[in-house]
Amino acid sequence: MEQQLKKAEAAQRRKARIEKAARESEAEAIEKILGQDSSRKKPEDKNLKRLDEFVGQVLGYAHDKPPPYRENVILFEMLKNHCRMR
Repeated sequence: MEQQLKKAEAAQRRKARIEKAARESEAEAIEKILGQDSSRKKPEDKNLKRLDEFVGQVLGYAHDKPPPYRENVILFEMLKNHCRMR
C-alpha cells in the first residue's frame, strides 16, 4: 500500500513537471510569434538608435546644403520611419 502511494506521488510530480514545461514552451513560442523575443529585440533597438543618430547627423549637415542634397535627406527620414514601423 505504501509503495503504491509513493508511485502515485511520483507520477503526480512528473505530470506537474511536464505540464509546467509545456506552459513555458508555449509562452516562449507566443513571445517569438508576437516579436517580443528579447534576444532579437535588443539588436533591433541598437540598430534603430544608430540609424537615428546617423539621420540626425545628416539632417544637421543638410540644413545649409543645396536642394538635391536635402531631397536625399527626406529619403533618409522616410527610410527611418519605415524601419520603425517594422
